[in-house]
Amino acid sequence: MKTVCQLNEFFFTKLSVNWVQSDKDEILIENLSSSFDYDVWVNPENTFQYMMRFWARFSEETPENEALGLQVEAELYGKFTIDESIDEIRRPLLIRQNGVSILVGILRGQVASTSGLFPGEKLVVPSIMPQDIVEKIESNKKAAKKSPKRKAPTKKAAKPVRKKKSAAQKSRSPI
Repeated sequence: MKTVCQLNEFFFTKLSVNWVQSDKDEILIENLSSSFDYDVWVNPENTFQYMMRFWARFSEETPENEALGLQVEAELYGKFTIDESIDEIRRPLLIRQNGVSILVGILRGQVASTSGLFPGEKLVVPSIMPQDIVEKIESNKKAAKKSPKRKAPTKKAAKPVRKKKSAAQKSRSPI
């Protein structure tokens, strides 16, 4: 059986897991809010090779929507190859749906493993429908393009001090 979308490599650029403690004796964590985003690039030298940046945030919350318990933010990249039999029109949707599905699976394991070290129970990222996530993100991106862009106020600010990157930091480029 042929693989239509093959993950060749992945890496995390961020995995932040924080525990927000309550000063109350008992708390009720009722909600797990989540948000997602991604970007996709195609290799100009080989249009069957793609890279996806996937970002996710999960927040345990009380019934009053107070962030409490585990707070997770992650960003990971995946490098994919699409089978050459897939026509050019189907590739963008295929990479988005399969990329989200594959990277969420990797993220689910890392979040469960890491969050298990914190107080309370480990956080098991719920199952998602990749097509729903892709549809929502694409809808948000279209809406953002249509909305008028606000001009930033013309206010002079001090330039931030930037530290020089070490050779090791420079060589760890995501692309």
